[in-house]
Amino acid sequence: MIASRWPAASFAVSRGEDPEGLYLDATVDLDDPDEVMDLVVDRLLRLQVNERLPVHVVPLRTPERAAALRQPRRPRKPYAAATLETLLRPTP
Repeated sequence: MIASRWPAASFAVSRGEDPEGLYLDATVDLDDPDEVMDLVVDRLLRLQVNERLPVHVVPLRTPERAAALRQPRRPRKPYAAATLETLLRPTP
């Protein structure tokens, strides 16, 4: 399901202990990896509950996407800078 939606996705499978089971790390080039879970959550729950298969999906950002999100953003300049004191000061 994931590969059909995001063909450039990469995968790694490992065993985990918390909770015990098989873990599928799905690395996808997305700002919000929760989109992956939105796609697979129903199928994943069927596997876990109905089939009793301890399979877990861990959506991950690509290293490049994660690095880009860690870059500090430039602070936005205010359109106008004024303090309340300045605004309330009587004009001469």
